[in-house]
Amino acid sequence: MNIFQVKSKPGNVERISEFLKDNFVAIGWTETGSLKGADKETIRKKLEELGYKGQSLRTNLGTVNSFVNTMSSDDVVLVAEGEFVHIGILKDYDWQEKYLEIRCAHMRQVEWKAKVKKSDLNSEVQALLRNGTSVTKFKHPFFVAELDKYLDLNNETSVDREPTSENNPVLPEQYNEIADKTLKTLEGLLNSDNEQIKLEAAKELLKFLKK
Repeated sequence: MNIFQVKSKPGNVERISEFLKDNFVAIGWTETGSLKGADKETIRKKLEELGYKGQSLRTNLGTVNSFVNTMSSDDVVLVAEGEFVHIGILKDYDWQEKYLEIRCAHMRQVEWKAKVKKSDLNSEVQALLRNGTSVTKFKHPFFVAELDKYLDLNNETSVDREPTSENNPVLPEQYNEIADKTLKTLEGLLNSDNEQIKLEAAKELLKFLKK
């Protein structure tokens, strides 16, 4: 499970009321037409046809591709509204022509879970929300965000947890590989300059070592 922030101004027009009322998030760039099934190179060609080039092409390609391909169903989305943040679970990418007029045809349905004060979120999540791009992926492991308390996650949702024999059987050699990767990730986070990340990593490492 990944975390993304999405701005609520596709086409530079505030659409937070539509996002919340109709349970979706969206980006602009509707001139490309539907991007269902489009890979990154296809999106690049669409943007080049619209006149994007150089750094502008690279920036816009990154944003559009993130929304269409990098995001996945069951990822977490954060949308800021003033001093508050709406937290939801994303569905698959879709193209809805009924939203063309408001430049929201590139959309994903959302199951909204919570509305919280921005100040109640930790510094890493607040840094994510300050990013100026339309779509930004959280660069840290999921647990660093401390969003579990706002999300009603079912057993089918993947949240950076260790696989168990009950719901995802793992062979001994696979378990050893997963354990090694987990340890390396946590050990790397212990060297972070951010004290909060170091603290959370230490907690997770202790839990892991007790298993």
